[in-house]
Amino acid sequence: MSDNRHTVEHILAGEDHSAGLGARTALGGVLAIGVQPIRIILQFIATALLSRILAPADFGLIASAVILTNLVGIFSDLGLSTATVQIKTLDQRVSSSLFWLGLIFGLGLMPLLWFAAPWMGVVFKDPRVALLTYAISPTLAISALGAQHWAIIVRTMQWFTMHWVGLLSHAIGAFAGVVAALVFHAGYWSLVVSLYGASISATLGVWYYCRWRPSLVIDLTASRKALSVGMGLTGFSFVNYFHRQLDNFIVGAVAGVVQLGLYSRAYQLMMMPITIFNKALTSAMEPALSRVQDQPERWRAAYLEALVLVTLLGVGTASCMIAAGRPLIVLLYGEKWSGTATIFEWLSASAFAGVPVETVGWIYVSLGHSRRMFIWSLIFTPIVGAGFLIGVRYGAVGVAMSYAIVMNLALIPAFLFATRKTPVKTSSILVRVLPIILFGIASALIGRNIVDAHWPLFARLVLSTGAAGLSFVIPVGAMVLLLPCYAGVRARILQLSMSALSTIRTRINGVRGRRRASGAS
Repeated sequence: MSDNRHTVEHILAGEDHSAGLGARTALGGVLAIGVQPIRIILQFIATALLSRILAPADFGLIASAVILTNLVGIFSDLGLSTATVQIKTLDQRVSSSLFWLGLIFGLGLMPLLWFAAPWMGVVFKDPRVALLTYAISPTLAISALGAQHWAIIVRTMQWFTMHWVGLLSHAIGAFAGVVAALVFHAGYWSLVVSLYGASISATLGVWYYCRWRPSLVIDLTASRKALSVGMGLTGFSFVNYFHRQLDNFIVGAVAGVVQLGLYSRAYQLMMMPITIFNKALTSAMEPALSRVQDQPERWRAAYLEALVLVTLLGVGTASCMIAAGRPLIVLLYGEKWSGTATIFEWLSASAFAGVPVETVGWIYVSLGHSRRMFIWSLIFTPIVGAGFLIGVRYGAVGVAMSYAIVMNLALIPAFLFATRKTPVKTSSILVRVLPIILFGIASALIGRNIVDAHWPLFARLVLSTGAAGLSFVIPVGAMVLLLPCYAGVRARILQLSMSALSTIRTRINGVRGRRRASGAS
């Protein structure tokens, strides 16, 4: 492309992204945490409205269809967007090559979905699943169109842009789904509308805010390093898919779409706040840790601080969700979803170890250990699958229970495998996260058992959540303030707060200055 204003070199040269890395990462962490209440409120409202309009079987149908779509979607990106964030040097030829390769795979895999769709109808004993699979397949190409733009936004740490596009696309998708259900009575098709609304708006958003444009070039030689990293990540994602989706497949195939609808609602609600925290902080930490991958002490300190922060947020949230599970489900979804409550509580229990274990991805990605990441998935996923097969004899509740047990037992092995030949030791991790997890379990039990089952639903929700929250925050807060191993976290929290205040003040002053200038003119 002749206009170099749109090349990746020009964008990366526009600002020194290695300068002030700690402050930029801190700002990313602050924004990641700050936007979560908005995301959660949007998700809760959309989920509550749709759950009261639609039946459990409607959600079971869409959950059945996306199983295959998500599987094929793994290969549409080939891990190239993550490789864009991780690799040390990036130029226009490489980024353009990765864009076109991702788009080619996104388009090329759609016929595979069309071929396999009828078999999905046979497996789930419902031809509507096949029809939904056909309908959802174009979202692969839509997402591929924006994957490289999104990766460049993350790589260059454009946090405001990243969160604004994420929030806006989330809101548009939710609004479109609710309108389709309420106004047009679209039934389960309203969930498809929601998927398209979010996917299209996200892709348009990153193209609008990211100045980079691809050149008409595919250079496999120049892209070899990124492709190598991406293929390792794709191998991991492919195997990890069975960890993430095998439970849906087993519940749907064995217990039917109604049970799958209950299970998928419980899983989505459980993952809503936890995934938002993890995903948001991951978007900040992976590029930051990748930039200091050749500085072991700096890498170690940054990883441990972020690990503690995400564990505090995730475990505290899981404790409150377990404590308030039953009244939350009934108030949010309605009485017809009461069978989801026990499933939800067991799935939330998986987060005690699941939240810190998710951060092993930061280790693998930032240090370029994608092959080891793939090997771990080959070891761990069959264990998870075996747990699902054992648990499914007791229905969706049994699957949720097995998932909680396996995830919590995996805490130590996951870190032992990930930290081998890295700057951080498993012992340094466990001394920080195990006390938080133990306090989280205790606070969940306190909150769950402190209220009477005959009290009004809203009173039970408020009191159980408050009891769990206080019994977690008070002892854990004291521990973080007093123990030497959390000194870095204390300093990081202070830096986060000061960085946020400084950024907000600067932006307010900038807005005021522009208003005064426009008024004077």
